[in-house]
Amino acid sequence: MFENIISGIIGGIIVIIIERIINRHDKVKELKNGTSPKNLNSNIVLTNELIETFHPQRNYVKVKEILGSPDKSYEDFSIFEDVSNESEKYISDLYFLKNANLKITTVDSKSIHSITVFSYTKKIEIPSLFYPCENTDLNLGEAKVCEEVIKYTNRHTPVHTIRDLGFAIQNYSGAPFYKYITFFCFDDITKAKETYDLNEFVGKPIEGFCLSSSDSAFYIHDYEQR
Repeated sequence: MFENIISGIIGGIIVIIIERIINRHDKVKELKNGTSPKNLNSNIVLTNELIETFHPQRNYVKVKEILGSPDKSYEDFSIFEDVSNESEKYISDLYFLKNANLKITTVDSKSIHSITVFSYTKKIEIPSLFYPCENTDLNLGEAKVCEEVIKYTNRHTPVHTIRDLGFAIQNYSGAPFYKYITFFCFDDITKAKETYDLNEFVGKPIEGFCLSSSDSAFYIHDYEQR
């Protein structure tokens, strides 16, 4: 009887060891073949219709119902330092989707405060209601900074880190929308903020945007994508 129990225990241990060796071998094989399991978010395509659904002041809970859990979630800060409100704590959810990086920011976990989009393809449009340029493409990467974007600038700032070299130009849409849209383009000028001539950005492609219910705006930094 006692010998049978000991044999059973030893047999169980051997089975567990063999299973672990097999699992480890499979994982190494997956990594070598580039077939390691991916986050399910990487299969989701961001559409213009979804961007409309995620406009500021709409239901924040709806985002997770549609997209599921974000790849990252953390406290965030506006790129415009002069508009920071210490009484408000911004929480951003970052999604790495199949065709875009998407950041959804909230203050109260009930409503969407802002949506930031950078696309991998040229099939995602800037919301036309907030883009003042006429006779131009709406697709990110093809849409351009036009004279109207410069004319209606609410504020602007370089977005520079060790790996980021961006520039942000914000417009404000009054009644009936009361929304702020910040256009992001690559910055190859790299001057001091006070010495920028915004007209130098006319004609530059718009690579991303942040649509917000306040003048706080949020970028998707390179370090956030790691």
